[in-house]
Amino acid sequence: MSFPFGFGILNTAGSALTADQELMDIIGQNVANAQTPGYVNQQGVLTENIPYPPSNYPNPSSPGQLGTGVQVSAVTQSISNSLNNAYQSENSSVGNSTETSQILQQVQSALGESGSSGTSSAGISTLMGTFFQSLQSLAQNPSDLSLRNAVLQAAQNLVNGIHSLNSSLSSIVSNANQSVVNDVQQVNQDLNQIAQLNQQIKAIQAVPGQNANDLIDQRDQLLNQLSNLINIQVSYQPSGSAIVSMGGVEVVQGSQVNLLTTYTDSNGNTQLQFKNTPSVSVPLNNGELYGIINTRDNIIGNIATPGTLYYQLNQDIGQMAAQVNSISQLGYTANGTTNVPFFNSDPDNDGDVDAGIGTNADSGTDNINWLSGIQVGITDPNNIANTAAFVSSVQNMNNASTTIDPSQILSSDQAAGDFLVTPSSASGTITINGVNINWNNTQSINQILQNITNSGAGVTATFDPNSQEIVLARNTTQNQTYLGAGIPSPNITVSDTSGNLSQVFLINTTGNPVPFPTAVSAPGGSSDNTNLNYLSGLQTSSNPLLGNASISQFYDTIVSNLGTQTSNAQTNLNQAQSVLNQTSNQIQSVSGVNLNEEAIALSQAQESFNAAAKVVQVINQVLNTLITGPGAGL
Repeated sequence: MSFPFGFGILNTAGSALTADQELMDIIGQNVANAQTPGYVNQQGVLTENIPYPPSNYPNPSSPGQLGTGVQVSAVTQSISNSLNNAYQSENSSVGNSTETSQILQQVQSALGESGSSGTSSAGISTLMGTFFQSLQSLAQNPSDLSLRNAVLQAAQNLVNGIHSLNSSLSSIVSNANQSVVNDVQQVNQDLNQIAQLNQQIKAIQAVPGQNANDLIDQRDQLLNQLSNLINIQVSYQPSGSAIVSMGGVEVVQGSQVNLLTTYTDSNGNTQLQFKNTPSVSVPLNNGELYGIINTRDNIIGNIATPGTLYYQLNQDIGQMAAQVNSISQLGYTANGTTNVPFFNSDPDNDGDVDAGIGTNADSGTDNINWLSGIQVGITDPNNIANTAAFVSSVQNMNNASTTIDPSQILSSDQAAGDFLVTPSSASGTITINGVNINWNNTQSINQILQNITNSGAGVTATFDPNSQEIVLARNTTQNQTYLGAGIPSPNITVSDTSGNLSQVFLINTTGNPVPFPTAVSAPGGSSDNTNLNYLSGLQTSSNPLLGNASISQFYDTIVSNLGTQTSNAQTNLNQAQSVLNQTSNQIQSVSGVNLNEEAIALSQAQESFNAAAKVVQVINQVLNTLITGPGAGL
């Protein structure tokens, strides 16, 4: 059987017109969506129609096969799954770095410091420096009441600044917690929509020749959006359904969704868990959610997490309060009293001394938030301790006709008769403030005095060559021996149970040996500045509990480290964004709409359409001639 003349070619030309029209429709769709985010370029796939007769048709009535035209058998997309996966991975890094950078910039602003030097007028570093400078000024004129008031005002300004910093950090953490809640809601919404699109795509693509291109575009947009929030890995099934995993845990499988939920941990922070399987750890390691949680927990942190910003700030402020209080408690005020802490020593009101020294000194197990709890404990400016206790020999040590050489060993000075009174034995033990110091006559006076100073007894022992006397002065920067052991007397207590070295140190005018009394003290008056010098020196004094840094050095290091972390976060963001842009450009070159290429394709389709139309026109003319020409009715 064969087609009547003309009808076969009309069918063939008609199929070309239809196919070319479909191609032009596809090109029009591409051009219309050239600027649509997430739109993937589509192409019509042209395939030859089944010829006549079919290859398996028995006994054809005419030799060979006749073509029956062309058809658009499918509409495909220019998709590179490997590029899409690379984009989603880098997009997670951008989300992580963006949140990290933004939060750290907020923290840096809250600190109010300029760079790592702490020069901002609003920063703790400046307020702390002003406080210690006010103590130095008072040390120059301890009896000046206006300078005493200035110390209290500077202290209150420092406390207010610390409280303000704590409030700002608390707000940043609170905002981070709310951001976690918001992001989890968005993640769950995206997961649900991806699962729904999986079902629709699977149903459409189950029909031969059908591609759910627009739905796939929507799903890819959701996957890209999701990748900014969490770290995801995407794979595809032959049915067109996408499997979405997070760190190896499937969160979308077909129409099934593993949603997230939140809970509050012991620190009051919002954490993640899977809604239906809370025992399974959420393998979050990138994306916006990770950036928020990691920055909040591991950089800002809390007072119980070593190495974090909050912990270090709290440590620094707590040590400042403890050191200032310890020195204040061992000093004498202008009112002649002692044991007066400068800052509040028990902010949690549990009866333990958390800053300073006392019979109920805390063991350090409590987590005290000094950023919120520190207060100025003194209201009367005259209660600022300005004087440190000291005691000296009541008479010089040498014989009237000699001079003591403190660098000579004791036995040599004894043999030369330089001492007015010599020890009754060659060695022994002298006890100062409860600390035993061993001595022997093969040591010099200087060596013995150095041993006393280094013993941890809380005194500095020196020899005055002019008066030829020993001076023991309370060194209030060496109070660690007493922490937790009760408040020691600010006086200097001395006992001499063997060796009678005290006979060398203290001699009365009659020449009879006089032992150290149980407690001796000679505090100065309101104009004495010895304790004020100790207080002001804390700003630069080494503190073993701060890694041998001073209070100011430790704080400046905190600020410097934060500046480095903030700078690194911005660098990481810039690098991640650059890589993301490059990957996006690569995807655009593969999947995007190239208007020049579309113009060429449109021109080709139009020419093909015109040619097919010309064929139809010619066949119509031939058929018309055959029908209406001479003999047409025979």
